[in-house]
Amino acid sequence: MTASLWLCPPARSPIEAALQKLITETIPPHFGEEKVPAFRPHMTITSDIPDNLDPEEVLKRISVSGLVEVSFKELNIGKTYYTRGTLHLERTPVIVDLARQCRGLFANGGTEEEAVDKWEKEVFTPHVSLVYSAMDPVPDNIRKAIEQDLQEANIGVLHWNGPKGEMRGWKGGSIVLVSTHKPIEEWETMAERAL
Repeated sequence: MTASLWLCPPARSPIEAALQKLITETIPPHFGEEKVPAFRPHMTITSDIPDNLDPEEVLKRISVSGLVEVSFKELNIGKTYYTRGTLHLERTPVIVDLARQCRGLFANGGTEEEAVDKWEKEVFTPHVSLVYSAMDPVPDNIRKAIEQDLQEANIGVLHWNGPKGEMRGWKGGSIVLVSTHKPIEEWETMAERAL
């Protein structure tokens, strides 16, 4: 049984509202008959955390050095169910440090530095998921439709020259420990800490 640590946008912020609407209302119709699940907007910091750890204690042990800032880099259509439509993020030192720290402290009950190095280099890809889907491959017209949805929601990524003032990420937010071993609709927040 495992849990995941998420970095979520600030509660009730414009970016949280925009992402939530994309995830629950705007993007799902592109996937036709498939019932794609709704979920809270988040960046996964790390998974593989035993869910028998004290949730409050886990959040207390995380130290955050500096302002946590999420910056969208590009839309990516991934190869797995959970990465089918994601916004890849800038690998900032603060995000990488946070992920390494959490992986080392909690993943699989604690992980050696060598294993953390390998995970960071080969596995850790900071992203915000927009859709979980079994559709493979995703046709180009759906990718274009999702890009259009992002632009209409005023969400910018680095390679688009969109209007000034568009939402290109978030600062702060909260760290959330989520029980993720069950079906998606049964995922639940175990603890949450505002940054």
